[in-house]
Amino acid sequence: MKYVTINGKKVLEDIKREASDDQKFINYDHILNAFKLTDDEVLECLEQLESQDFIELNKTLKILSYKNLDASYKIVDKEYLDTYTTNLKKLKDEFCPFIDEQIIEKYPYSITQHNYLKDIQKTYNHLKDTDKKYILIESEDTLASQIITSSIAELINDTYIITHDKQKNENYKQIARFTEYKNRENFNCMEAGILDIQNNGQLKRCTEGRCLEKPDLLADEEFHCKYDVTDKQLQENPDIVCCPYINHKQKIQNTNITLINYTDALNELNNSTLPKRELIILDDVHMAEKYLMNHIVFKISKNDLKEDLAYHMDNTKLSIPEAIDKVDEILTLYNKAYHADRKYEIKLKLMNLTKALKEDQDNWVCIQDDKYMTFKPINIQKYAQKYLTDYADKIIMTSNNIQNRDLLLKWLNIDKNDVAFIKVNKKNTQHTRPIIMNLIGAMSKKKRNKTKPKTKPVIHDILRQYPENKGIIYTSDIELQKYIQDEIQDPRLIFNTDDENMIKTFNESSDPLIIVTSDFNYSDINYDNVSFQVVYKIPYPPLKDEQIKQRKNQEEEWYIYQAINNLCEIYMKAYENTDDITTTYILDSGIKTILDNKNYIQLIPEFIKDKIEK
Repeated sequence: MKYVTINGKKVLEDIKREASDDQKFINYDHILNAFKLTDDEVLECLEQLESQDFIELNKTLKILSYKNLDASYKIVDKEYLDTYTTNLKKLKDEFCPFIDEQIIEKYPYSITQHNYLKDIQKTYNHLKDTDKKYILIESEDTLASQIITSSIAELINDTYIITHDKQKNENYKQIARFTEYKNRENFNCMEAGILDIQNNGQLKRCTEGRCLEKPDLLADEEFHCKYDVTDKQLQENPDIVCCPYINHKQKIQNTNITLINYTDALNELNNSTLPKRELIILDDVHMAEKYLMNHIVFKISKNDLKEDLAYHMDNTKLSIPEAIDKVDEILTLYNKAYHADRKYEIKLKLMNLTKALKEDQDNWVCIQDDKYMTFKPINIQKYAQKYLTDYADKIIMTSNNIQNRDLLLKWLNIDKNDVAFIKVNKKNTQHTRPIIMNLIGAMSKKKRNKTKPKTKPVIHDILRQYPENKGIIYTSDIELQKYIQDEIQDPRLIFNTDDENMIKTFNESSDPLIIVTSDFNYSDINYDNVSFQVVYKIPYPPLKDEQIKQRKNQEEEWYIYQAINNLCEIYMKAYENTDDITTTYILDSGIKTILDNKNYIQLIPEFIKDKIEK
């Protein structure tokens, strides 16, 4: 952040990269109104911002600025600056004399909230003074770990912060306003123009642009989008019109701290569009394996084979040796039909696939459907470093949901001896948020038909208890969701037939709506107003997925761990609810498989077990 002086007043400028993508002009009204500056004073201010060497101010000043203005410029008076300087000295001298001054200067909160500084210092010392690559921060309080990692990100200033939850993204942006990576779906395609009236005259999204279409081999020349502008061209001519997505990616590459979700991070890092950095922060690291399992997938399009090679492939189930022969055959056909660099990307993908399959045949499954021949690794352990942790010199991992530290590290192929462990002090848990075990019966495939009718009066009773409150019913199964939809007639119930509209309706409505969903991975739901949630069925991973089925066969403990992890994720959404109002009901007696097993029950965090009402 930078500032100039106008008549004894400080005018702050957000670093250009931190402004929102669509914010191209300074909001003069904010500058004028905050301290009643004249037009001449504003112009003088802008001239100084263009010409002088600015003094760096830390993020604390940004968060605690005198006027909370949503603009590129913020104004702070001299009295505030003097108070800030005094407070900084007080924090250093009275509370934390052993804390590095640079840590205090980067701290995003006031001196009344200095209790995280010791953990920041400890983390920073591990980063700088030990050879260990990894740090694991365990904290029941998500905000605490985010304050710590935000401060560390500022100190290192060459960092990716990888998250899986949109609410966590918002928290990070509120703490320090980091630049967030946005994928193509967030931008319009300038080259495509306007769609027809059937699509409401909306611009095509960037995901629909011609730049992503397969090249026409019969075309006279390869398509090139005129809005695909390089960073150098943009620097030489700032007025040039650029693809908004390309422009955004160039900004991201030039920023020092980037906030990005797991899916986008895995895509961009492994496509070499984002550079390696000094530090990666893996927020909610207990989710990392799940994202890696979804990312490390090879797909062969049957439609491409038909178009490129006139090759038809049916849905016959193949063993891995048979699949290797099939892929080799397809690669040979491509090499014969397309010489040199033609179809280079698909030929390279097929070569990498055959190599991976031949090196580790027992660790892959082949799944056939009408559109694709899909390959997935059963266990991603050997791929975790290549696809994720090799992209930084140091890795900080955070979690409030680690059932077993050793298993987590094992499944991410991390040597325990290469990890420094930090346990953040427990959050004040003098809140309620109970877990009520109203076990009606088993919801397994074999037993659910007997159990389902018994759940109807229980669901009706819960709904009657909360006539004015919002809630969520997690079925973990589309069949059970449909049962509730058919059997429980209540106008408050909404269903995830259209996820985006359902969540928008739920969040924006003042009515006491209740979501019924088979999916528990929503990160967009506003849980602040959720008063109850019902776990209709224990959220075991779906065995219809061949990858998960084979993994369960290899390691039963992993399968139980994932169910507990999913269950804890559901509860933590209520646990982090600042209004302290949410009650969780469990109806599936399948929970006894976990609670009655001394090995499995140890995987549930103690602070969650304490909330179970006997």
